[in-house]
Amino acid sequence: MNPSEPELTSDLFVVLGVANDQRFEIVFQMASYLIFHGESVELWHHESEALPDCPALAQLLNKGMQTSTWSLETESCAFAKAPIARPGVTALFLAHGTLHLVDMLETLAYWVPSSGFALQRITTWVDCYKVSQCSRTRKWYECCFHFSDLVILDEFKSLPVSWLKEYKAFFKRESYPCIIENTRKGRLHDMLLVMDNQVRRIAQVFEKPDELVFALNDEEEDDDEEDELPDLSQPQNEPYFERLIDGRRSKLVPDPE
Repeated sequence: MNPSEPELTSDLFVVLGVANDQRFEIVFQMASYLIFHGESVELWHHESEALPDCPALAQLLNKGMQTSTWSLETESCAFAKAPIARPGVTALFLAHGTLHLVDMLETLAYWVPSSGFALQRITTWVDCYKVSQCSRTRKWYECCFHFSDLVILDEFKSLPVSWLKEYKAFFKRESYPCIIENTRKGRLHDMLLVMDNQVRRIAQVFEKPDELVFALNDEEEDDDEEDELPDLSQPQNEPYFERLIDGRRSKLVPDPE
């Protein structure tokens, strides 16, 4: 390991999705799986979103799961309160269910390399009913898919089978590499797949280049000038993070309804 790199002390799983109690239930199932397999777990949620008072959470707390809150700075892509990597503790990071999606993702991209966390997987939980009812929510989810290794389709019981079939076809048409899974009666049924760490996301901002190769033309090389090297500590070439000259994002993502 490079001496300048932090020692990785904790695995990190990130979960995206709109606000819904079932979204918490999915995260609780992930935590239960980890605890069953001997892992210590800490659940991080946004300070403005309280965890539901439910039997599933009570059981996890009785089994030793810890909970903490995170928050962002209001005028910069940085944490006001950041998750803390603890040796031997797996962190489940639950994104805010309505706000801060791109700001949060950009903050994570800047923060993860020096955080002590090893990012394992980004998972998006989908409220299919809300997607079917609102174009803004559908567009918001498309941003989530861009960053996701796994997409979990849920809340589709009231929808026609044809809608779900067409929605899955959308992923194929758009060539998303992420894995697509359905819940079964609100339950995750392939936990090995859910908790796998295979990278399947389009976004590359969380990946470190193994090496950087510069192709120099010896005939045109000027020994009197220093080559300007890109800053590899910063997220590279991510369209969702780009900003216009006035500071607004060039690729707008609406908040879901």
